[in-house]
Amino acid sequence: MKRDGTLSSPEEKIRGIVARLRQIGRTVPTSVVEIPNFPYPTFESLRHSVLSRGILLQRFSFHYESDLFTLLASPSERFTSTAYSVLMFISPLAVLGLGYWLSWWWLLAGLVGPIAASKGMKRIYNRVVLSSALRSELLFCYLYFAGQICLTRIDFGESLFWAKSIGEA
Repeated sequence: MKRDGTLSSPEEKIRGIVARLRQIGRTVPTSVVEIPNFPYPTFESLRHSVLSRGILLQRFSFHYESDLFTLLASPSERFTSTAYSVLMFISPLAVLGLGYWLSWWWLLAGLVGPIAASKGMKRIYNRVVLSSALRSELLFCYLYFAGQICLTRIDFGESLFWAKSIGEA
């Protein structure tokens, strides 16, 4: 939220992050033209290729970045993710109680709850990151730089991703 009470967009926040990273010497692209050895001349040509399934936009990292998710997700997506988080930790306790008071067969349900919650959280996170990447060129470039997304040829012969140096984090 800005000082005047209005909400700032994810693009504005990412623009601030990119500016700070550039101040410390990181080469963060803000346009696909700035990405080294990138085969698409414009964001629109890249977007068209992804939407027409000429190339696949995929998640590159298995890592869950909660700050990034909070920045990019809508309030309903954040609420759903929180509900899945609660389910992941509460369901084992609930089935222990049900197993004790009703039947020990309930313990088998204790295996399903955390797995289902984990898959739900992953599905929401992936959807938020991938849809954000196609929303704007700046978001695409930042997610590409951050190692959250990659582009893969449809025959899976080659993947394009940000090649980090050894000293980069």
